[in-house]
Amino acid sequence: MKNTLFTIIKGLWVGGTLTVPGVSGGSMAMILGIYDRLIKSVNAFIKKDGDRKAALPFLLWFTLGGACGFVLFSSLVSFLLERFPLFICLFFVGAVIGGEPMVLKQAKIDRFRIIDAIMILSGAATVMLISSIPSEIFSVDGIGGIGGFALKILCGLILAFGFVLPGISFSQMLYVFGIYGEIVQRVSTLDILPLIPFGIGGIIGIFATSLAVEKLMERFPRRVYTAIFGFLLGSVPTMLRGLDFTGLQLWAYPILALLLAAGFTAVFSMSKAMGD
Repeated sequence: MKNTLFTIIKGLWVGGTLTVPGVSGGSMAMILGIYDRLIKSVNAFIKKDGDRKAALPFLLWFTLGGACGFVLFSSLVSFLLERFPLFICLFFVGAVIGGEPMVLKQAKIDRFRIIDAIMILSGAATVMLISSIPSEIFSVDGIGGIGGFALKILCGLILAFGFVLPGISFSQMLYVFGIYGEIVQRVSTLDILPLIPFGIGGIIGIFATSLAVEKLMERFPRRVYTAIFGFLLGSVPTMLRGLDFTGLQLWAYPILALLLAAGFTAVFSMSKAMGD
């Protein structure tokens, strides 16, 4: 019962953070120490020797928490980001930074090598490149019929990267496709039917991406974790991009610093406790 409750709570957190542009749900799952199990549980339904009996209840409870978190936080996060973008983003920046030592520990680096630097820089560059794609360039608003349905499935396939890969923000990718406002508005009002094509593509993409990630982790764990560390590093400037620090009153700076420290401390302490 205790494990189930923790799984639901972690799902709530990951689902809630999916609504925050620049914040990666995969990063949060990694930070919470649940990422590897999620990948293996999803792949249990693809592999012939997968333990589906153990994976199913875990995925159901996590999905329940994640769906509730996404629905509950979609309106709240939009409200807070609209009114207090600096304060909310600084907290999550601290959270991402707080989880980076744990990811680096997973890489088990005994001696730093050139390939490690290449993987870190490649990971950071990938995230920053994705985040630099202009908004609305892939907008599907107003497109109907079979073509629109197929395009939304394709969008869902690509959006799956934002679910699975740490450091890549699902909400940022919604911005890239020009559908962030539509998705958040429909989810917050429980108008789910028009989102079915996205869901179909997303499910296919999640299974395909999860299988690839697990195989890479099995064969090249050090390189995968150093790349993920790079993803996290690259997500920090992405989260800070566009924030306006001008015109802030003096009293705001200590609060921003406290929120940054609070995000770092909360996640660092949690990841350290889970690693001990």
